[in-house]
Amino acid sequence: GQTPMFPRIFGHEAGGIVESVGEGVTELAPGDHVLPV
Repeated sequence: GQTPMFPRIFGHEAGGIVESVGEGVTELAPGDHVLPV
């Protein structure tokens, strides 16, 4: 078998809203809704 680099737990869900971003971040903005993948 293979050992996954990032183990995942199916059925565990999360979401959030970006509060702030650092200098140079262009693909996210405060207020964006996000989901971990």
